[in-house]
Amino acid sequence: MAFALAEAGYAALRTGDRREAARLLRAALDSAPEPAQAAQWRADLRRLTKRVFVSSYWVARRALGQADVLAGQRALTGPQAGLTLGVRLDPLARRPVDATARINVAPASAGVPGGQRQAALGLAWRPLGGDALVLAAERLVALDGSGRNDWLARASGGVGRGFGPTLEAPNVGFMRASMGRRL
Repeated sequence: MAFALAEAGYAALRTGDRREAARLLRAALDSAPEPAQAAQWRADLRRLTKRVFVSSYWVARRALGQADVLAGQRALTGPQAGLTLGVRLDPLARRPVDATARINVAPASAGVPGGQRQAALGLAWRPLGGDALVLAAERLVALDGSGRNDWLARASGGVGRGFGPTLEAPNVGFMRASMGRRL
């Protein structure tokens, strides 16, 4: 019985029905006796219902010269690093929405003396359910004289293991592309 419930839960997850997948995995765990796979089912259920996440990134790219910057305005260019703290508003939603707070830092070598520091607060929506496509709207907040206060709409996504409604290892071999526009 437990195996059939868990199998149905994973089938629901493959179709994007995160709520039904969680219900079926819980039912499989509640059935007795406890099978050897229960530890994996618990781990998958925790990942599925996780609300808070932290992610980081580092981008290595050529710094733009002043002539390359649009309209002569500063923007985070060249190499940079960032840290994002997010809260998934409903982790079992078919198309989750996250509230995010992000900080980006670029070293002085990125083309602006003293480097750049900027934060962003916003919402990110996953219309396909996973990381294959993320649409975000953010308020940029300058943390020093080199940052900017502005609005940003961004679309990002990628392909690889860890995207979509599956519970595979997150972001292993994941490639992401991102583009945005100030509003």
